[in-house]
Amino acid sequence: MNSGGKKSPIPDETAMAVLDSCRQLVSLVHTASRASEKQLGLSAAQLYVLQKMRAIDTAVSIGDLAVLTRTHQSSVSVVVKKLVLKKLLVSRPAPLDARKLELRVTDKGKKTLENAPEAVQDRLIRAIKTLSSEDGQALHALLQTVLEKAEGLSHPVRLFLEDEGSI
Repeated sequence: MNSGGKKSPIPDETAMAVLDSCRQLVSLVHTASRASEKQLGLSAAQLYVLQKMRAIDTAVSIGDLAVLTRTHQSSVSVVVKKLVLKKLLVSRPAPLDARKLELRVTDKGKKTLENAPEAVQDRLIRAIKTLSSEDGQALHALLQTVLEKAEGLSHPVRLFLEDEGSI
């Protein structure tokens, strides 16, 4: 800090290095999505949702899946529709409330996941969890600040590349 109590602005070199790191993260997601598209015919978002569904191994609603993937219901709904079309998930009325749908992984979905790579989202979560609690909280706070300054906080939390994946 300078003598007036104001924070010194970040040097251009550091700002560009941070931007480069953001680009590397985006590149990681794109590369992983292309690899899962090539290997499985699934986008990164589709693979992540299918793996989350398989891990809990029980019927869930769209709302439950949105909570599980920490995304908006509309975002996860788009991915679920694609997985249902591919017959990797099945959607049926819930037995106790026919107005609600429950989702399950099909046998085809389970077979698809047998040799699937780890979803890029889980790789990132695993890497983030290696940070200390303090560093993790600081990273979150800094990312939130960057998003706020870039006017990105109003955007809903979506699954990676959901609109770019194959149908």
